[in-house]
Amino acid sequence: MVRACILGFMKKVPAFLLALILCLFTSLLLPPCSSAQTFSVTFPKAVSAQPLDGRLLLLLSTDPSDEPRNQIDDSPRTQIVFGVNVDEWQPGQAQVVDPSAWGYPIRSLKDVPAGEYYVQALLNKYETFHRSDGKTVKIFDAQPVPAKGPKGIGGKMGEIVAFDADGFTVVCADGRFKVTRVQADGPKMNAGEFVAGAKLNPGMRFS
Repeated sequence: MVRACILGFMKKVPAFLLALILCLFTSLLLPPCSSAQTFSVTFPKAVSAQPLDGRLLLLLSTDPSDEPRNQIDDSPRTQIVFGVNVDEWQPGQAQVVDPSAWGYPIRSLKDVPAGEYYVQALLNKYETFHRSDGKTVKIFDAQPVPAKGPKGIGGKMGEIVAFDADGFTVVCADGRFKVTRVQADGPKMNAGEFVAGAKLNPGMRFS
C-alpha cells in the first residue's frame, strides 16, 4: 500500500469551489500484482479542520513534462485517473483507492501495466448549501459568470436570479455563477433537471 498526505489547497473559480491537491509529484515503480496497487490518502488539520465531501482522484502518468492532472483528456495520449467518492472525510482519516475504484481509460488499478509512474492525488471538493426553504443541495459543477456592468452584480449573495435548461444562476461576491450539476435527495443530476422538479423560485437563496 502506498501512503500519501494532502498538504494544501488549490483554488478554483468560483472561490467557494475548491480542489484539494496532494503535494506529491514523484515517481513510483508499480510492479505487477503488487500491494502498491492500493493507495491510502490522508490530509492534516492544517489543510482543513472540517470534514470534507468530494471526489478523490488518483492520477498516474508516465509523462514527466506536466502534472498528471493536466494530462487527462480524450486523446490516445491521455494518462490514467481513478476516482472514489468521500463523505465526511476527517483530518487524519485514511481514504483508500484500491482496484475497486473506477478508472479511465483503464478500468481498475489491477490492470495498470507495470512501470514507473508519476503519482498525484486530488480532491474535487463538493460544497453543501442550505436553501431558504430548509432543504440542502450539494453543488458539483459551476461556471463563473463575470460581471460586465452594475446589473451583473445585482442581487443578494446566494440569491437565485435565473434558470434555463442547463441549470440556474446564483449571485456571488464578484458576479454570478451558473450551477450545472447538483445532488439533492438522490443521485447526482443535471441542474436543469433539478430545477424542473425542485420548484425553485427567483429570489430563493442559498447560504
